[in-house]
Amino acid sequence: MRRIVRLFPLLALLVLTASCGYNLGSEGPVSIAPQARDLYIERVDNPTIFPWMESRLRGLFRDEITRRGWARWVDRKQATGLVTITVRRYLRNTSVYDRKEETLRYNATLYISARVTSPLDGSVLWESGEVTQTEPFFRGEERAVDDLVTELAVRQLVDRMTQGY
Repeated sequence: MRRIVRLFPLLALLVLTASCGYNLGSEGPVSIAPQARDLYIERVDNPTIFPWMESRLRGLFRDEITRRGWARWVDRKQATGLVTITVRRYLRNTSVYDRKEETLRYNATLYISARVTSPLDGSVLWESGEVTQTEPFFRGEERAVDDLVTELAVRQLVDRMTQGY
């Protein structure tokens, strides 16, 4: 009996959150209509000096959508939604330095957005808004931070597909 009394607050919280419609961002209803979920990544706009970024973002975005099971990937002719990923900026800059003004730690910051448009009339079916992802790193960790920042930013983009942005 005591065990049930101890579990009551947890059970009450679970019932309340379930009944009010609360859900995790990645589990909510997808903002793109079901008839527009045959996707094709039309382009990645990447004005940065990092040529690896385009293929990395394409792969991560595709993998994240596939993992969540929200869409099918098709060729351009069959697509009902065309994806454009835009990189506004990618920075690696100093965040902490010592008394001699030597860099001790850096920050990597990625600013990206995504949009899904109709191949029929170009109308916007979904837009993420800008996502910003920042991660600290030390000298020699550039490759690892590039991988981490792009992965986390793409997760944020896809999370927004369930948040009505």
